[in-house]
Amino acid sequence: MIKLLFENNNKNINLYIQTCCYIYFYNSIYKSQFEFIIDHLIITKQIRLDLDFMDNKDEQNNYLLKLLFNCGKRINCICFDRVNEIQKLIGLIVNNIKISIDCSKIVPMFQFGYFYSGMEINADRIEVNENQKIAICEYTNIYNPSIKYLVKYYY
Repeated sequence: MIKLLFENNNKNINLYIQTCCYIYFYNSIYKSQFEFIIDHLIITKQIRLDLDFMDNKDEQNNYLLKLLFNCGKRINCICFDRVNEIQKLIGLIVNNIKISIDCSKIVPMFQFGYFYSGMEINADRIEVNENQKIAICEYTNIYNPSIKYLVKYYY
């Protein structure tokens, strides 16, 4: 199996997984880790990614955007933990949601673990559910206004 996945051949072998918990990205191998996820994994429930050990923030954002906006048919849900510069990344995600031409490629659900207290959120509305506040934002795609993305920020 390892030879089939990593030898230079023309066969693309997919690995079907329901849930993949905690992939830790390290500076020395993160490119290979992202390429493996993008090229070989099909995840029916969720994958959890921990980015705490990745130093290059621009590369981190580029790979995360590539995952989010190209793997929607391969990955059902991505959970991100310990993302650096979360405000910048969310701004990039919102902008890409608004201007995406092919929305079918976008991962349908993604979540950010760990509370980011410094985030600025311009919520359309705020709900209170038991002991949680939920800021709700709705983003509309400019090419297809019938496509709307609902984002919930729990704090």
